[in-house]
Amino acid sequence: MLSKYSDHLNSVSIKWENQYKEIHRPYDISLTTNGITHYIEVKSTRTYNQHIFPLSINQIESFLKHKENYFIYRVYVDEKKLIILDNIRWRLIQKQQLACFLSIIPMPLDQTILVSD
Repeated sequence: MLSKYSDHLNSVSIKWENQYKEIHRPYDISLTTNGITHYIEVKSTRTYNQHIFPLSINQIESFLKHKENYFIYRVYVDEKKLIILDNIRWRLIQKQQLACFLSIIPMPLDQTILVSD
């Protein structure tokens, strides 16, 4: 990314949000160019056959809020490949390249609603 903007560093701001420690933002990188901020979440894996990755509620809320400016960079480390997912909300609606899966996070038994027949 830095190489793409190396000739424009005076007009581009690139910030790695977790450079020094995890700060729990819904994105890893913010890139501002021409007054527009782009939010980039990086999801990496070693193998190219691993296409499922988690998104937090904060990340989902963020890509809904920043519709055109939120990106997921899926990095396949061993294959040195990168897929950039943009306009995520539209891709989900159109069922193009993305699907949504939900996971139930177990709750303590005292907070679980019990249903009987």
